[in-house]
Amino acid sequence: MEDTKKRPGEVLRGVGEIYRALVQGQRHGVPDRWRDAPNYGIIRGCKSVEIPPKAPQDGPPMIRRTMLTAFALATAAAPLAAQGTKQGKAPAAAPPAAPAAIAIPAAAVGTWDGKSMIGPKDSVVAKSSMTIAADGKISLTLTGRPTMQAKVLAAGGDSVSIEVGPYESVVKKGLQATTQMTNHFVGNAATGTFAAKYSDGSTLKGKGVATKKAESAKAPAKKP
Repeated sequence: MEDTKKRPGEVLRGVGEIYRALVQGQRHGVPDRWRDAPNYGIIRGCKSVEIPPKAPQDGPPMIRRTMLTAFALATAAAPLAAQGTKQGKAPAAAPPAAPAAIAIPAAAVGTWDGKSMIGPKDSVVAKSSMTIAADGKISLTLTGRPTMQAKVLAAGGDSVSIEVGPYESVVKKGLQATTQMTNHFVGNAATGTFAAKYSDGSTLKGKGVATKKAESAKAPAKKP
């Protein structure tokens, strides 16, 4: 007769396989082939065997995976958002400081009536009136033309250098001119030079003289 007895080692292996099957069966169902095993009833009836409970699940597998993915993305994005917030709160760069105003010599302050001359015979080509304020604002008015604001290029001692333009040329009709001039102020007289550059690339140089305009006499106070 065939020996149906199993050795102790085979029984233990069978018990281990049945136990694992019970754990899986608790979660996924026990296969029918394990229910017919001779040791199944022994393990099932043994009180010392505890089958781990099924792990709690918060929802269907797809929802859990979606929630985990969203959590991972949120966790990864948090440092970037914090960094962006810190960068957003960084103080703005201070605007560049305005250039210091050029000090105008006191001798140059006032209104000057002048004329521009060219050629060996000092032919007068333009007449003008220039007003120089102590705060550095300078305006120049050519006779019969609108007043232009001049840009102070340099000042010091008894001299002031300015630039005006572009404006319609007095000498060369139809062209725009930009003129730089330097004047030296002594008492009520001023002398200087000018250099005009035209829109066609040509240039013209000359000299100028000016006289300081006398201050208007104050009107006498009316008697009560």
